[in-house]
Amino acid sequence: TNEFRVVTSTGVTATYNPEGAEMTDGSPTLVQPAVVVQTASVFIPFSIQYGQDVGNVEGQMAGLIQDSKDDLEATQFTTGIGTGVYPQGITIGSTNTKQTAGSGTFAIADVYAMENTLGPRFRPRASFVMNRTVYNLIRAFDTSGGAGMWFGYPNPLQGGMQNNVPESGRLGVNLLAYPAYECSAVDTAITTTHLIGVLGDFNYFLIVDRIGLDIEIAPMLFGPANRYPTGQRGLFAYWRNSSKVLNSSSFVVLKVQ
Repeated sequence: TNEFRVVTSTGVTATYNPEGAEMTDGSPTLVQPAVVVQTASVFIPFSIQYGQDVGNVEGQMAGLIQDSKDDLEATQFTTGIGTGVYPQGITIGSTNTKQTAGSGTFAIADVYAMENTLGPRFRPRASFVMNRTVYNLIRAFDTSGGAGMWFGYPNPLQGGMQNNVPESGRLGVNLLAYPAYECSAVDTAITTTHLIGVLGDFNYFLIVDRIGLDIEIAPMLFGPANRYPTGQRGLFAYWRNSSKVLNSSSFVVLKVQ
């Protein structure tokens, strides 16, 4: 199947009731989001001569294809519009936004405001996701490392932040006691309406991946005029996935006022 369905809910409602009285209906409202996997691809034409001289074109291009896949998914899983063939990115699907206190500014109070806005039920498993540029702005809030915002022992930022992209993206330090992850596709512009950070429970952000990247060789390419051979072959790599926010309330997106 190309469609993945899940069931989610904002929860049931509990009430106190008088003795002997009829109970109140606390049934949850069930939502069934559907995610349809879409096809992403890379096509690389190359001449027959190149294939003869270089050999193992698939192996030579494998690293470039993987880099392009990582870049595309980082962008779409972050800012994808969620319609047509595009995944729904975390900053688009998470409509629960918190504006910065000042217009066109980013201050230390804005980071605390993100935590204050996030619902208590989502905090135990929450994480920060921002661009490294924004994390560096937070580091610069004061010379002591962000007014005690970073957690670690003995000096959380003495060795700097780790570089773990495109793998886990973990910075190796916690921000306000939450794990902090780097995402290069999150915006960095401290200007009006830009979305510069996310705090939330990423168990409510679904990525559906039909496992496997396939590479095929088109044995001969043909020209557009007479459909005669061009003396080229084609390397076609393709994979299928998509993403969707299951519960917008489980995230807070910081928006520059």
